Amino acid sequence: MSAEVQPLPLLRSTATAILSMLFQPIVDLQTEEVIGYEALARGPLGSPWERPPELFAQARLEGRLREMDWACRVAALRDVRACSPRRPAWRLFLNTEPEVLGSSCPEDLLADWVDGTDEVSVVVEVTERALSHGPRRLLAAVDELRHLGCEIALDDVGANEASVALLPLIEPDVVKLDAPLLRAARGAMPMATLRAVERYLERSGATLVAEGIETEQDRAAAAALGAQWGQGYLFARPRLLSAGDVRVERDPGCTASRRRGPDDVLRRLDADVPRVVVDRLWVRDHLAGFAQAAVVDAGMNVLLMHLPDPSLAPEGFLRDLPVLQREAALSVVVLGDGAPAACSGRHLVPVRDVSGDDVVAVLLGPAVSQVMVATPAGADRYDVIVSDRGDVVAAAARELLARSG
Repeated sequence: MSAEVQPLPLLRSTATAILSMLFQPIVDLQTEEVIGYEALARGPLGSPWERPPELFAQARLEGRLREMDWACRVAALRDVRACSPRRPAWRLFLNTEPEVLGSSCPEDLLADWVDGTDEVSVVVEVTERALSHGPRRLLAAVDELRHLGCEIALDDVGANEASVALLPLIEPDVVKLDAPLLRAARGAMPMATLRAVERYLERSGATLVAEGIETEQDRAAAAALGAQWGQGYLFARPRLLSAGDVRVERDPGCTASRRRGPDDVLRRLDADVPRVVVDRLWVRDHLAGFAQAAVVDAGMNVLLMHLPDPSLAPEGFLRDLPVLQREAALSVVVLGDGAPAACSGRHLVPVRDVSGDDVVAVLLGPAVSQVMVATPAGADRYDVIVSDRGDVVAAAARELLARSG
């Protein structure tokens, strides 16, 4: 019989003391200059929790994942600051567990976290798995991190289609390609994923990082995909950080350029987009167009609708909505009174503060993006605004999700 696993010795006051942090460099693929390090946690040497999966599984089992997540972030910052009295000339990449992204920092670690983000250029990595814990929570957490001056990296892009859907929503400063894409690039290339990433990079100016580079062939594939930076065993394995790893001659220019204030797009659309008057049938047909477009490359699409009058829903839409919800990266449809009983379920999410009678539809995807707001104007007529500007559509999606329950 195996020995019983003891609880983690994870008192908050000593949380970082039980951890050791290893650091793997991220390099410029052209010059091999180190532009950053990703911090990787290890539990006590020789313990059952030495490897990260066991360490975080035990913390999750004990209900202490928040403590462990924050302890890892602060331990990495402490190690960097211990190696240098001045701001390093590179970025520190920190991971966070999706379940606790956006949680408050434990009080005894707060000073180290705030001081550390002041003195170190921090990039916080998030993944599409955070969507399953609430898009509103994810967007709020990203905004808070940017408020602290952190940059955002979207990790494991290409691991599934939902990662692509997150690109315009959170507007990451750094995009990290999932390692298997390097090998896929030499075979059955996921072209839809790569095209969506390319379009985002061209529009945003974000930096592309290729992970898992183990051979020169991997490195060539990464460069062919447009990656500027790379990470993997070809360059270095994770290791303890030393004073020799810290350069301070220049500032890495961590500006958190995508920091945003409140979008409030739904109330500002008519300032930039002409308003037209249409009938009820036009609105219903246009909603049908949203629904039809959403099923193409559904895994990369975000579909959001507020239908205060459920009878405006296109024929068959409410019946097929659960299927679309399973296939789409994110599908939120809010129905008013009178919705069929069959439409109750997890695809119905309450939205606060949406104008009561306005019909709102947002489709955000790599192929089609559009937002429509239709305001009742009496006698089955509607004042309608439609925009397909990518930045406007993404902002409208963020605003609706920020209001979701």
